[in-house]
Amino acid sequence: MSEIVRFGIVGMGAIAGRHIGAIQQHPEARIAAICDVNEEALTKRKNEIESSQEAEPVAFSDYDDMLN
Repeated sequence: MSEIVRFGIVGMGAIAGRHIGAIQQHPEARIAAICDVNEEALTKRKNEIESSQEAEPVAFSDYDDMLN
C-alpha cells in the first residue's frame, strides 16, 4: 500500500493553480494546508481544492502557524 504524501502551499496566486493541479494528478498526494494573507484568494483556492479531493485543506493566513 502506498503512503499518502501531504503538501502545504504558501501563496494562492496564479502559480498556486499550477502547483495544485500537479499535486492533484498524483493519487497518493493530498493538499493538506494552504496559506495566504489575502483572505479572498485563500477562500477561493480552498473551495477549489475541497471540490476535487476528499479531505479539505486547513487554511492559514500566517505561514509560521502553518509550519508549526
